[in-house]
Amino acid sequence: MRATLYILAAALLTVLVLVGGVWVWGGSSSSLNMALARAASYLPADQTLEVIDATGSLRQGGHIARLRWTRGGLSVEAVDVDIAWSLLPLWDGELRVGKLGVRQLTIDDRRPVTPPGSTEPPAHLQLPIRVDAAFAIDSLIWVGPPGLHATGVTGRYKFDSVNHSLDEGQLHISSATYGVKARLQAQSPMALAVALDGTVQTTVPNSKLAVTVQANAKLSGSLAGRDALLVLQADLRPQRVAGADQGLQATLTANIQPWQAQPLVRAQAQWQALNLAALWPQAPQTHMTGAAHVTPAGAGWQAAVQLRNRGSGPWNQQRLPLESLDAQIVFTDGQWVIQSLNALGAGGRMAAQGQASGTSAGAAMASAWQVKATAQGVNPAALDTRLEAVVLDGQLTAQQTPGGIHFDARLQSAANPRSAKPGPAKPSDTLRGLKLQTVEAKGVWKSPALQLNHLLVVTPDAKLEGSAAWHTLSGGAEGRLALALPGATATLDGNLSAASGDGALSAKVTDAARVSLWLEQLPGAPVTVPKALRQGRGELSARWQGGWQQQGLARGVALTVAAQLDQDPIRLALQSTLHGGRVNDTTWQASLDTASVQIQGLTKTGVWSLALTDPVQFKRQQDPRIQLLEMSAGAARLTGPVPGTARLQWQTARWAQQGGKPVVPAQWATQGSVHDLPLAWLELLGQTQVANLGLKGDVLFGGQWEANSGDTLTLRATLQRTAGDLQLQAPEAPGGQISVGLREASLEVNAQGDTVKAKLRWDSERGGQVSADVSTRLQQQNGTWTWPADAPLAGSVSAKLPPVGAWSVLAPPGWRMRGTLDANATVSGTASAPQWRGTLLAQDLALRSVVDGIDFSQGSLRARLDGQRLEIEEFKLHGAGGASGGQLVVKGSVAWLPVTAGTTSSTATPTGAAARIRMDLVAEAQSLRMSTRADRRLVVSGQVSAQLADARLAINGTLKAMEALFILPDDSTPRLGDDVRVRGSQASTAPAPAAPLPTGVRVVPNVAITLDLGDNFDVRGRGLNTRLAGSLELRSNADTKQVPRLTGSLQTVRGTYKAYGQQLAIEEGVLRFGGPLDNPSLDILALRPNLQQRVGVQVSGTALAPVVRLYADPDLPDSEKLAWLVLGRSAANGGAESAMLQQAAMALLGGSGPGITARLAQSLGLDELSMGSGANTADGGSTGATVTLGKRLSRDFYVSFERSMADTLGTLYIFYDLSRRLTLRAQSGEQSAVDVIFTLRYD
Repeated sequence: MRATLYILAAALLTVLVLVGGVWVWGGSSSSLNMALARAASYLPADQTLEVIDATGSLRQGGHIARLRWTRGGLSVEAVDVDIAWSLLPLWDGELRVGKLGVRQLTIDDRRPVTPPGSTEPPAHLQLPIRVDAAFAIDSLIWVGPPGLHATGVTGRYKFDSVNHSLDEGQLHISSATYGVKARLQAQSPMALAVALDGTVQTTVPNSKLAVTVQANAKLSGSLAGRDALLVLQADLRPQRVAGADQGLQATLTANIQPWQAQPLVRAQAQWQALNLAALWPQAPQTHMTGAAHVTPAGAGWQAAVQLRNRGSGPWNQQRLPLESLDAQIVFTDGQWVIQSLNALGAGGRMAAQGQASGTSAGAAMASAWQVKATAQGVNPAALDTRLEAVVLDGQLTAQQTPGGIHFDARLQSAANPRSAKPGPAKPSDTLRGLKLQTVEAKGVWKSPALQLNHLLVVTPDAKLEGSAAWHTLSGGAEGRLALALPGATATLDGNLSAASGDGALSAKVTDAARVSLWLEQLPGAPVTVPKALRQGRGELSARWQGGWQQQGLARGVALTVAAQLDQDPIRLALQSTLHGGRVNDTTWQASLDTASVQIQGLTKTGVWSLALTDPVQFKRQQDPRIQLLEMSAGAARLTGPVPGTARLQWQTARWAQQGGKPVVPAQWATQGSVHDLPLAWLELLGQTQVANLGLKGDVLFGGQWEANSGDTLTLRATLQRTAGDLQLQAPEAPGGQISVGLREASLEVNAQGDTVKAKLRWDSERGGQVSADVSTRLQQQNGTWTWPADAPLAGSVSAKLPPVGAWSVLAPPGWRMRGTLDANATVSGTASAPQWRGTLLAQDLALRSVVDGIDFSQGSLRARLDGQRLEIEEFKLHGAGGASGGQLVVKGSVAWLPVTAGTTSSTATPTGAAARIRMDLVAEAQSLRMSTRADRRLVVSGQVSAQLADARLAINGTLKAMEALFILPDDSTPRLGDDVRVRGSQASTAPAPAAPLPTGVRVVPNVAITLDLGDNFDVRGRGLNTRLAGSLELRSNADTKQVPRLTGSLQTVRGTYKAYGQQLAIEEGVLRFGGPLDNPSLDILALRPNLQQRVGVQVSGTALAPVVRLYADPDLPDSEKLAWLVLGRSAANGGAESAMLQQAAMALLGGSGPGITARLAQSLGLDELSMGSGANTADGGSTGATVTLGKRLSRDFYVSFERSMADTLGTLYIFYDLSRRLTLRAQSGEQSAVDVIFTLRYD
């Protein structure tokens, strides 16, 4: 007996120890996770339970980041589950859950539909223990179809061994709030009572009037036995309608036998002003009125539906394109028959008939059915306003067989199209990219696979044709498709699934602009084609092998891509190979095995090439805990058009975003280096040639970077010279260049948190030294780093540069600038208001332009920085020739005002950067020699001031030319032929319009300068030799609309004009300026001197439209004016003089320069040199060709000699003007004579 007691005591102690151990283990922080993992291992083979990041105890509850249970096609997933329970009540047979919270619960049921009547009714719904659980679900998603999204789902579930009950149930769907109460007996007869009450906030269709609708539904009956019967009663009625006579109303009564093959026994529904969108968020807006009746008919039932929709409209405007529907449906002896279905909508008419056959009531659903539908006059624009308005007719036949649902659908343009009125849409919203002409689709649907054996879509400018297949559950697809559209063609042939794949894709774009326009006009176009891709042409070819699932030795899908893009002048070529795929439900991996990119035309000449040297791995992971992107370490090689190869290397880069709440900033990290960047690449990548900056060399640069960000930013980036030296322009050095002896050239940027520091160093033996340090603060807003206006700023700059040509970077193209610089400055304050302190000293400044003849030298600068103000204490430059060339002296200040300064209350006061600049400068020229060119010499004196305030620039002053000589180029300057075209960097010869300045930044000039030509302003060339005198006023202001205008006049002083061998004296020459710079009015009179007859040329009109005429006083016929002008005497009737006068007239009126005979006469010192056809003799013969030489010896005395090619003797002529009317002519040769000529003019 005692032994038995010992055994019982030992067993009891063992049990107590085990229970105590379990109790202690159940309180550990890992027990919940272990218990769920153990439970998952005991599930049946067709079920899985996936648990991620479960913490807490089995005894008290805890948190589960993600819980997913699957069974066949059904999956239930809960995210962020919080559980609080107590196990003590289990001793009393009750499970008590104090808290069950779920952030998101998703139910996805893809199981085949169970036919009604095939499910046996339950015998009971008894649970082994009592349950009391309060639950709260933030978001409940039923994937569907149809889909449902409810929020704020709360309630309390109880089972008291007799009844199941749901109390305090509540949920929100769209704008509706519902309360739910339910009670169900656990044992037969399993009486059920469910009550739902809700309110829906909506508007009256076609109006903005608010309405609150009360929704009520009751479901009562029993669930025990196959003959169980449930009665449903529901109604929708408005509580109030603001300003409306009639609102939404709907009623529904139905008798349901849930376990029968035909569960719906009897039903009747009526509705008016029904808006589906108010009850179901995914539904369109409607305004429906109608009724539906289901009544018994012998062993079956019949149904009739009538529906009218006053709110008909297109889908893309959240409307239902249905105006009316009438249907008659009959079910009897297992046979479903759609006796008639007629509908009006989308501008047309639709009709359908069909039937489905099965067995007697209580058996499975019908296993075979067929339907036939027709459509007439359907307008696609009434379905979607972004489609083109056309008229389509179509047919649809469908039939279910054991092999699936076979369908054949066809749509085509109507043979006799009627007027197709598009749905209501603004013209700007109408997309004209898809005008359907023919749509054909023929195939089989056998869940879950869709097979399209024939697909054809035709529009006036595009065509898609081929076949395709898609597995809706696995996502696998295959197809053979050909697409042709404006400017492009594409073909696809292949298959792809999780386990396998093989195929090819090719595309060719011949006109990217047409393709872009067509794609953007497609209905529902997701994005706008980037502007950079809207021109050019290109080709793409890709091939893949393998499936997307990476498992075991499978590497996923392998992809080979080759692409080429031509965008004048850029040509890009890409070649790459990669493989990758899905590792599991949350992770994808890929490997970029090879990649090379070649770009031609990016710079002036040559090809840029970038190629990977090692494969690069990519990883993407996304689950409720984390979103992760990762790229492995790698290297690339970059080459350019000039010798040199740069190497780019990087370590593993990572971006991660933690899930859950609260949301924390994303974390990322990157690190790498660059090597051997040549200096010569700066010339190719920049706009200015390195040689123009006075730089040349073989310097190589290298750098490193390391950055990561999360709660704070950490960054370190450096760029430094690693090899080579630099040569700078130095005219005084042998060869004009010096080697700087570069010791250090580096830039370093460091960031820690919101503090950023930068450091610049330049150190060389002969190129000077530069040192700069600066620090400031950045600010992160919405994931973006910005530089706030109040960020503190601190730094220093010092520079000491020798007189080298690198200053030319500050000068315009073609100019050279040099000098020494010694600068020291510190900066403090904030980003918006930096405070500078320091000095700027420059010596031996020189500015030179060989083309313009400008050569300023011996310059100096002394300036001071004070806050945001630059005080120019003295800036001097000597003109050409050093100290003897005069000098230019500039003094003044330039200030940069804080953001809040310099503003007024006037709305007209400009804002922006220009309004914050204050400038006050005075420049004085003292006999400054501006140019030393032999043909362009100018020395000026005067003073000009410039003031800038509130974006208004005032320039005033007076300039006087102390000495000037401008030699005009001859007309004989060589010119390019008409067949020569000069091509530059611009695509068009027309000047590009200036980009408009931002509002409030434009500087408004007000220029008022007086230009005095002085007493020594000479102009020579093209036969002109004169001095100009006078003054001009240059104005540019609001009155002139900012167009420069000149006013004033210029006069010629003792000027001459030489043309056609004659030296004309400019008796009167006035140029009057009244506005445009290039179009003064002309008043010029030039006379031939030393003649009794006043004769010459008079010019009037304007410079752009001059009027030239011959002048004589007293007046003469034009032929006589021309003779006196060219010959210096009245014209004779000889052929030689006529030819000479004709040539002179043509040259004068044609505006050309002197001919070859005039130039020869000028070189021989003659006034006349001409050839003629000769004259007829008295006996009818001819003297033959003649040559005439002439010279005016004085004002009244003229001598000429004429020789005929056919005679041995010549003739000497002497003309002497005795008076204005009497002329003595003497002739000696074969015939000698003396004549007195009396001239009397009648005109």
